[in-house]
Amino acid sequence: QPDSPALHLSSVLTEDKGVVTFKGKVEIDVEKIIPYIEPFIPLPKEIPSVTGNIQASWTGALPQNVFLPSVVTHPERELDGTIRLNLDIPHIVEMGKDISITLDIQFSAKNNRALWNMSEQSRVSGHVSLAELPVLDHLIENNIPKQADVTLTVKEPLRGEATWTEESLTAHVKGRIDVLVHTRDPVVRVRASFLEGSINNGNEIGGKGTFDVSGSWPDLVVKSGKAASIQWDCGGEWNGNQQEWQAKIVQGCVLSAKGVRVAQAAIPHMRVTVLQPMEARWEGLTQNWKVESIKLNIQMPQIHWDDHIIGLGSSTLQLQEVQGTAQSLVHTQGEMVVLGMTLSPQEGIQIPPLNGKMGFVGSSESVTVNVLAQIPQWQVTAKARARHEITTNQGGAVWAVAPVIFSPTTFSLSQLISPWPHPFDVTSGQVSATGKVSWELPSGPHNGEVFRYQGGATVEGKGLSGVIQKFLVEDVNFVGTVTKGEAWEMSEPATITIQSINPGIPVRDISLEAKIIQDDSEDL
Repeated sequence: QPDSPALHLSSVLTEDKGVVTFKGKVEIDVEKIIPYIEPFIPLPKEIPSVTGNIQASWTGALPQNVFLPSVVTHPERELDGTIRLNLDIPHIVEMGKDISITLDIQFSAKNNRALWNMSEQSRVSGHVSLAELPVLDHLIENNIPKQADVTLTVKEPLRGEATWTEESLTAHVKGRIDVLVHTRDPVVRVRASFLEGSINNGNEIGGKGTFDVSGSWPDLVVKSGKAASIQWDCGGEWNGNQQEWQAKIVQGCVLSAKGVRVAQAAIPHMRVTVLQPMEARWEGLTQNWKVESIKLNIQMPQIHWDDHIIGLGSSTLQLQEVQGTAQSLVHTQGEMVVLGMTLSPQEGIQIPPLNGKMGFVGSSESVTVNVLAQIPQWQVTAKARARHEITTNQGGAVWAVAPVIFSPTTFSLSQLISPWPHPFDVTSGQVSATGKVSWELPSGPHNGEVFRYQGGATVEGKGLSGVIQKFLVEDVNFVGTVTKGEAWEMSEPATITIQSINPGIPVRDISLEAKIIQDDSEDL
């Protein structure tokens, strides 16, 4: 064909002993060729213009008698060549602008097998509009980045191989393509590397690579709360296909946040660090997901709950697994260890730091929790087991405080609180307690509903001795049970026995009953 400003094509064919050898090249000015091809292949309405050029060269051989429809599958054909493409798309309506595409490919095909090599000069870049992309609006409600800079670069030559028949196609590619996504407001950076990929039977597509995400997000609002700012830095490996994706998050990933509010809790600052690699899996057909081997260090110096301040020392959260669907949590199991928790003073009493361990199993229907708490300074150990039914918002728990043993040489009641304000002390014996509680949480908008609970506790003292107003008291024993329904009450008085009180002259074998009553002012 004749040369033109839009197209230059040259091709030579020769025949020798029944074999046709051909070679040629083509150069196309895309902007100038569009008016000629648009009547037959119009540009999409979203792409008003395209500029750039396409260059291709080829050499090959075919048997002289091959029919054109069977060229692709004919076992004796040969084809080698190069493709170089440079395109600039100034604007794609509602999607992006300044799109630049550069490709440099060498290929070779013979006997239903093709090899190709994409050089490091290949890249794609541009500005992509994120505002038009589908976003989980139930997850993120504001401050969405409006635009992202996207760059796709071949970092290591991409080498591929494909074989095919009339019924199927199998291909494999290996190399390194880096995809970098960067937003400025808020600042988010995502880099994913494609290292290897494959196609089997034309429809089973898979690949693997690495990823690295970092950034900061101010004024984040989600369904369950909000944060004034959040920052993260994490990376790992990924692999998968259209049926299943897997990711391995590396040790050392960090998430930090400031000004977090969840329900009634406010957290001024928190930092979460991944302590061991963890694996995540997503099944595309069922939309099931699963995360395994989760071990996190959680640093939350303070939690503000209404008017109370809870201080946390070192916390570790370990989950054997967490799994669910796109819409709900299905199952989770793990434990959390907290060391050095402090509470704000209660009724003027400062509770010493406590340590806790919580094991839990949860699903979309219920959560079961086992708790072990210790106050080393007070030599107090407590256990609890609780279960909450998510579907009904109702739950219950049983708890027990192990016997607290007093000793005149090592541990007395007055050592629990300093300064001790009361005119009595317990220097020997033991006290223990058990109890249970049930509750119902408000569902949906509160509409004036409040947290409702009922239950009871039994306190038992054995062999208690000490002093009251400097009078010696020996061997006090008691058992008392108090319950909470509409009000606090004791169905039976507590029986108290005292071996002796010595205000100067011993008084022995004392027995009495005591009962706690809640009056109309709700005071006990």
